[in-house]
Amino acid sequence: MARRIAALLEILESEKRAVTGDLGRWSVEQLHFRPDSMSWSVFEVLDHLERTEAEALGHFRTYRGLGRRQEFVERLRGSCLIRLMHLPVRVRAPRAMPQILPSEGRSLAEILGEWSRTRLALQKEVRSIAPGEACRAFTQHPVSGWMNLPQTIAFLAAHIRHHRFQIDRIRKCKAWPRAELAAASSGRP
Repeated sequence: MARRIAALLEILESEKRAVTGDLGRWSVEQLHFRPDSMSWSVFEVLDHLERTEAEALGHFRTYRGLGRRQEFVERLRGSCLIRLMHLPVRVRAPRAMPQILPSEGRSLAEILGEWSRTRLALQKEVRSIAPGEACRAFTQHPVSGWMNLPQTIAFLAAHIRHHRFQIDRIRKCKAWPRAELAAASSGRP
């Protein structure tokens, strides 16, 4: 189980690198561009991803000591949700969790800094879990219900991947400001 969890943590880290890797080349206009009034910008997606991991960390700290068993139907629903997150289909964020929705007031540097701190705390928390505890319920998703440790990490990684599809859709939008990225990457004004 420890190897599996370590592998899942590496996948989670890899997904974060993939979504944040070239952000330094993006202009403010590109980060805040919304394809339509109902869609999120890349900036809002990043804010949501950080808030989701922070919420998962809070669940770890709150529910860890309960030792709650995960029911079969919850394992099944969790697995289905993780599979869904690997697909490029649009899924709305659960309304039951307004704390994970993007909000204003933070800069990109603040979001990325907080995400790094949250990730380090999450990794520390995960590594402190005894192997026998990993099959217990650690987080509660509003759609799938309780998730065990491997499912939680797999969900967080799949969740980032899912939003990478969204970022790709934003970048493919005809109205997305392309000139600024090309100028920034070539060093031209």
